[in-house]
Amino acid sequence: DRVVLGEYGEEAERSRRGCSGVRLRVFMEWGTKAEVMRRHGIHSAELARIEKRGIEGALAALKENRRKKPDPEKEALANEVARVKEALTEQSVEVTLLRKNEIGITQDHSRPHTPNDNAHAEAVIATAKRERLYAGEFENIYEVQDALDDLVDHYNNVRLRQGIGYVTSQVKHMGLEEMVFEARRSSLARAREERLQYNKRIENPESDQDWSVDQEAETVTLMEPVLSGRL
Repeated sequence: DRVVLGEYGEEAERSRRGCSGVRLRVFMEWGTKAEVMRRHGIHSAELARIEKRGIEGALAALKENRRKKPDPEKEALANEVARVKEALTEQSVEVTLLRKNEIGITQDHSRPHTPNDNAHAEAVIATAKRERLYAGEFENIYEVQDALDDLVDHYNNVRLRQGIGYVTSQVKHMGLEEMVFEARRSSLARAREERLQYNKRIENPESDQDWSVDQEAETVTLMEPVLSGRL
């Protein structure tokens, strides 16, 4: 049997004979290839087949090795998950709940069959940060509490919410939104009528028709039940 390139010769020879599962280190220098062909009478086509079989075997072995060897990132993640699970024992959970109770945090859960409860809570928290907390500077926890109290009042009674038709949360909660919508429709109709009357007055200055309407007084009258309750 012929031996190719020293210590790798046996593998190369087995690959050349068609044996499966044998890896061949690819010859990188053309001078080495020429030396192999000259010394052992292997022509270039045959050497190319040897290399091809060796490469394919090496790739197959590499894939198999990767399949057997776990991914370092996945292994690290699995270790972290195991560590967290081990840390979240019954005792540690009890300690966590005790600490929450000590600082006044109430443990609560979402309503059954209501998976978007947490999303609504996160939206409120984002609004609080964006519209109040990030805009101010606080010296102590009491100033933060006062700011949050003001935010709750503003959010419920002043802030118009797009998702419920640009009315306040309290108006929606009390079922008075239709009154607000009706007042808006009346205001739009009145504004349209005023515009038409104004245009007629411009076109016909001799007309003595009274086109003015006390818009503010009518609006207050329509909205009196809402405004009186500070909704």
